[in-house]
Amino acid sequence: MPRHQCSSLLGLAFIAGMFAAGLLGLPPSTAHAHPDTTDGPAPSVLTPLTPSNATLVLIDFQPDAMAHVPDAHQSNLLNNAVALAKSAVAFDVSTLLTGRSGQSDTAALIPDIAAVRPHHEVFTRPGPNFWDDPAAISTIERLGQSKLIFAAPSIETGVTLPALQAMVDGYQVYVVTDASGATSSDAHEMAVARLIQAGVIPVTWQQVTHEWLAASPNATVQDAVTAILKEHAAD
Repeated sequence: MPRHQCSSLLGLAFIAGMFAAGLLGLPPSTAHAHPDTTDGPAPSVLTPLTPSNATLVLIDFQPDAMAHVPDAHQSNLLNNAVALAKSAVAFDVSTLLTGRSGQSDTAALIPDIAAVRPHHEVFTRPGPNFWDDPAAISTIERLGQSKLIFAAPSIETGVTLPALQAMVDGYQVYVVTDASGATSSDAHEMAVARLIQAGVIPVTWQQVTHEWLAASPNATVQDAVTAILKEHAAD
């Protein structure tokens, strides 16, 4: 190799080395800095769910929506959704019920969910996305929690559409995957993958319940949770 080419390569190598070592005006500590080593506040994703920082939204638990879930999955889905709703009652978590048109009370819902929240208002709208309902969104804004927990018989539309919009609006969204259904296993898997890629946090109903419990470790609530787990948790 000609001497001038060799000299040029050595010069480039020297400059690259200086950049890597932070010798060109960069603080040495930034040469191999990792984003997780900063001294700033912890990301909100690391903040556990508590009864006071989250709102639960049970989306369209109605007969028509449940009918699209394969028969083999309906029983387990309903068990988990009811358990989640009962946990929210036990911890006094703010809860919204939504539906597609029809009555604006629990008569619009499947009886198992309605029984957990009798006489609770149901926010109904004609379209597939509950985030398009001004009354529901106004209520969420008034409640003021930064974290939203979604579950629906249709994770493909009932969860995905409002979850994406909620994140755009600055909320941190959780989806209860075992309390959300789909038209098939593939549809459920792909919807969860889509949500995770967008930044939604997947959880199970028991995970949510135990995070709430960690923030409310009093005997009365513990007894209520024990009863819920005994009735609804898998053996």
